[in-house]
Amino acid sequence: MDSKIRKIYVLAISLLIGYAALCQPSEYHLQLFSYPSGIRPDEVISMTKDNKGFLWILYRSRVQSFDGKEVQDFRPAPRVKSLLCDKEGRIWVTADEEVFLFSEKAGTFTGVPLSPGVRNLKIGPVVELPDGRIWLVTEKGFFQFDGNKKQFLELDAGIQIRSGLLTDESVVYGHYLFVNNNRFIYRYNIWNGATDSMTVSGLYDFYPVSEDSLLVSVDFSSPLWFQFSTGAKSVATLSDPNKQFSIKDVAQISPARFLVSTSEGISEYDAVRKAFLTRNFFLNGRKVATKEFASAIFFDKSEGYVWLATTDGILRFVLKNQPMALIKLSQMNDEISADINDVRRIVQDEHGRLWIATGYGFACWEKNKNKWTLFPPAKNDPRRLSHESVRGLVYDGKYLILGPTNKGLWLYDIRNGRYRRPVYTSDEVKSLSERDFVNDITTLQNGNHIVVANKAIYLLDGKTYQLRQLHYSELNKGAAIFCLQGKDGTVWIATSTELYCFDASMNYLTKIPLHFRSNTIIRGFSGFVMKDNGLLIAGFGGLYAIYYRNGEIVTRKVTDVFDNFGIYIIYQDNNGVIWTASENGIYRYDPRTSKLNLFDRSDNVQGYGFNGNGWFR
Repeated sequence: MDSKIRKIYVLAISLLIGYAALCQPSEYHLQLFSYPSGIRPDEVISMTKDNKGFLWILYRSRVQSFDGKEVQDFRPAPRVKSLLCDKEGRIWVTADEEVFLFSEKAGTFTGVPLSPGVRNLKIGPVVELPDGRIWLVTEKGFFQFDGNKKQFLELDAGIQIRSGLLTDESVVYGHYLFVNNNRFIYRYNIWNGATDSMTVSGLYDFYPVSEDSLLVSVDFSSPLWFQFSTGAKSVATLSDPNKQFSIKDVAQISPARFLVSTSEGISEYDAVRKAFLTRNFFLNGRKVATKEFASAIFFDKSEGYVWLATTDGILRFVLKNQPMALIKLSQMNDEISADINDVRRIVQDEHGRLWIATGYGFACWEKNKNKWTLFPPAKNDPRRLSHESVRGLVYDGKYLILGPTNKGLWLYDIRNGRYRRPVYTSDEVKSLSERDFVNDITTLQNGNHIVVANKAIYLLDGKTYQLRQLHYSELNKGAAIFCLQGKDGTVWIATSTELYCFDASMNYLTKIPLHFRSNTIIRGFSGFVMKDNGLLIAGFGGLYAIYYRNGEIVTRKVTDVFDNFGIYIIYQDNNGVIWTASENGIYRYDPRTSKLNLFDRSDNVQGYGFNGNGWFR
């Protein structure tokens, strides 16, 4: 998921992927992170997220940071009790009598002292006030962090709560700080110092749902509602008012909505309707029972994900609209082969229609009308496309040039629906091309088209539509996977074993030996030419940018976050953000911030069988 955890929006990129479905209901689809990621499912107290996208996990004896792939462990004290990420992205942890702040420079937690002379003080959580001030709650009142002195200084002026506080729970909601002792829950007004309270016994925990109302968890009873303005208390009930339940955690997900983990399952509390609403959860397509399920809930406002700590591990789901809208082409015709869902290439004509190469012919989508037309293969018909699988596809203003994986190229006139063959330079080229497996077709700046295939590389003249084979003694045997051209005219052709460089006239320049695993390439190899004419390309060694400058090859490693797993699609948008489709899902990587987002099944990406050319913007 990330060398920083993340989510995906489809903005500049429209991804039509071979596994898809028309709009689905707003169910919550979970993604699990557990032992293989280094996460310990048990004893999670709380979670938070920093500004770089790392998830921080608090256990009773340790703290972990999780980048989406692996964790890093920290032990600032034998026992830790609270965790906070403030607006500046600083990570605070407290122990029974100590406060710690994570140092980016040192890569560890360092102690933060209290006012000189203050020792042996029982410490509660660090809280952030609405104006950004950082307070520390202790058994004897409040301390405020002084950024210049790098210590917490005791506050005394105007504060009525001075001693006897319990330090397990303290919550800021709006203008109020809620704290407690053995007999009372106090509501402290941060702005004017006014304090009021309500009596309580057997307190376990409390959760504000407004500046006036608390959901209070007590021993041996269902939770209670406390209303400070009236002093009223009432028993909270779920759908069955006679059934007793307990609360494990609560997270606010909107101004009037809260996710509540209870002994009866995870519910959503609507503060406007004053009702608990049942929600359904699914993991790998199966409905999940959520009774006694989540010990902690964290809502990541910046990215819209909810994180749940459970006995099975940590799960997450996207709260609002699924970021990936998926389309299943076979749903347009119940009798057509499901192979039409396998999308290989997308192009657009001058009318805005999208033409899509698939595993069963091709299709056309008139987006403004939401009208679909399917073009399945006509088996054994020599006058038109008869082979099922189409991988190569370009549009030149007249013809849709189709490159199937057998039986040769076809030119389809989108105006009259007629097919024709290219003109062959020889019978040998005709015979070879009609038995070849086309992987891709690329239109060059001069209007000609390069056809890369398993047995040969071909050039289709953009004016005469004459097809000829390109012969290069420098090229080793190996299936040609893709062809790309930069704005400077440089052409790159990748095979299953090598990467070659040509000039704009297709004169051979050089080859670039790359240490790519052939099985990775066969499973779906891809590259992308950036604005600076560098070729963005991936292998098991990571993501690289390659340039041809002044007769020499220059390479640089872009990032190590994609090391050691298969990348099938690479794309860089106009903002410089890199999008990749991989064996783990779809990644969004911002080189400026080093932030990485993963979009997977929890984001409605229902399969990871991506094709190298299956993207369009």
